[in-house]
Amino acid sequence: MLRAEHLTLAVPGRTLCRGLSLDLLPGQCWCVLGRNGAGKTTLLHALSGLAAPAAGAVWLGDHPVDACPRRERARRIGVLLQDDPQAFWGTALEYVILGRYPHRHGLTRLHQEDEAAARTALEQVEMQDAAHRPLSTLSGGERQRVRLAALLAQAPDIYLLDEPLQHLDLAHQGAMVKLLRHLADQGKTVLAVLHETAWVGRYFDHALLLHDDGPAAGPADQTLTAASLERLYRCPMAEAATEWGRVFIPRV
Repeated sequence: MLRAEHLTLAVPGRTLCRGLSLDLLPGQCWCVLGRNGAGKTTLLHALSGLAAPAAGAVWLGDHPVDACPRRERARRIGVLLQDDPQAFWGTALEYVILGRYPHRHGLTRLHQEDEAAARTALEQVEMQDAAHRPLSTLSGGERQRVRLAALLAQAPDIYLLDEPLQHLDLAHQGAMVKLLRHLADQGKTVLAVLHETAWVGRYFDHALLLHDDGPAAGPADQTLTAASLERLYRCPMAEAATEWGRVFIPRV
């Protein structure tokens, strides 16, 4: 379990939210919604141990998340950041194999199971045909899928994803959210920062809304309504019940 207790999130000169407590349990699939600048990325950094919150604590099991050794933490928590700032010289397959680092016994030792896990992950995101293409030659959407494949190869217990649908076309957005739902159904914990409200009512069972006057968190069927999303985004929203689940669409 990943647990946040009484978090205050802040950036220089501004407090983003106060008093945020959250329990992320195995099998749950969370979406995090909020306007630009609401603190979504700052929250993800705090939950993953990449940055300390302004106040409060994050626990990974019985230990503070930032006290866990990095390799052990990487076995437990996988993070997909918005951007990958480092240029990578190699192929898509070589990039995905980097996700196996927490499970390897040395910097240079590569086992057959590592490459097999990387190839399986590429298949999961439908990028197996690009395995030997240089990563730098791929489109933005293709690189995003390869980045997710690296996370799948890492095989953590907890997936924290910052805008995983960016750069993806509609078909691959749908495939991505289905994959996240599948991970949760397998007992993983998933938390994804999203802007695409059309998917949240169909595939996510819990939601965290970062309102200006304080966060709201809970089961999606209670937290996600047209009214709550209108208050969050300050624009009219339409809710429709479909055979696939609830759909929320902005009316702008």
